[in-house]
Order: sequence, then structure tokens, then C-alpha cells
Amino acid sequence: MLDKKPKSLFLIISLTIAISVIFLLIVNIDKLLVVKDDLHSSSIIIVPTGEPQIRVPHAVDLFYEGYAKKILFVNSINSNSYHNFQILRGQKIPIGKAYFNKTMAIGLGVPEKNIIILEGNAQSTLDEAIICREYFKNHLEINSIILVTSIFHSGRSKIIFKKVLGSLGRNIKIYSSPSKYDNSNAGQWWHNKKDLLWIIREFAALLLFYFRSMFFLH
Repeated sequence: MLDKKPKSLFLIISLTIAISVIFLLIVNIDKLLVVKDDLHSSSIIIVPTGEPQIRVPHAVDLFYEGYAKKILFVNSINSNSYHNFQILRGQKIPIGKAYFNKTMAIGLGVPEKNIIILEGNAQSTLDEAIICREYFKNHLEINSIILVTSIFHSGRSKIIFKKVLGSLGRNIKIYSSPSKYDNSNAGQWWHNKKDLLWIIREFAALLLFYFRSMFFLH
């Protein structure tokens, strides 16, 4: 009769290691999703769509602090959002979220000439990165960007832009600057339902991006 103790011991050790890895991942997951770089003067500030009340003011602050002379928004149209339309001759004309962000930035004092809108209908951060890449192909003067976004979105957005812009064949430095107006608590995210949902969504989206980039993204 075979001795079952070695198999049982192996199973216990394997489970212990697996539980330890999962525990370390859970405890340190914020370090995977949150990236805050030391900033340097850059060619442009890019603000991914979403949470404009958090992201746009931070981008404006960086603009006034002299980190870049241009702020860029990629357009995104969502028919369920009231601010994506203007009334023209009695008709609702879709204009997109980028124009709402532009209006907010101008309201905070940024001259209109310093704001760039890239047309399109980006439905994800990946879409925005791809649209930016096409713009950068014809603007060789852009060699560095500052990404302004929400705290838990900062890591994934930098990973996506780094992957997409890497195919340009030139080095574009990417600095991540999570908004100081975001009240998320990265160090104790499990204490808040909103932060917990952010973590789950961002981690799932990051895994999906890695899968997509292995097989479909070029």
C-alpha cells in the first residue's frame, strides 16, 4: 500500500503557497494598479475620458504649473449622457465628452488654443491610446506625455499607453499623475465599497488587456 503522507504533505505545502500568493496579491494589489511618477516638463497632458470633475482640474493645475503647454482630450460619444449633445436647428447633435471636458478646462482658465481634441468615438482607454498614436505619427515633436487620471486607473492607463505607443518606433516618455482631487484610499481600499469596486474592475480590465495584447494587439 502506497504511503499517502508524501501526497498529503505536498498538497498542504501547495495550498499554503497558493494562499500566501493570493494574500500577498490582495494586500499589494494597489501597488499593481496605482502609479504616481515624478513629473518632468512634457510635450502634452492627456486626460482619458471619465470622472471629469476629478481629472480635468488636476490637468489644469499641471498646465498652470508649467509641466506642459497643451491639454489633450480624445472624444467619446455616449448617447445616454445629456452633456454629449448640443441643440442645432431643433435637433440634438452629438458632440462628445471631450467637448464637455474642454468647456470645463476653459472655465478653469485654460486658453482654448492650448486644448486639443482628437475626434473619434473612443469606448475604452485602449481606443484612446490608439487614437493618440495616430495623432503622434504626424507630430514628431511630441516626445513625452503626462497621463492624468483617477488613482486606481493610473497603473492600467500607463501600461496601455506604453504598449500602444511603443509601436511608433521612437521613445515617448510617459509620466503618470493620478489626480489629487480623487479621494480614493489606495492604502486601505478594502474599507470602502467604492474603492473595492474600482479595484475589482481595474484588475479584471488589466488581465483582459494582457490577454488581448498577447493575441490581438499589434
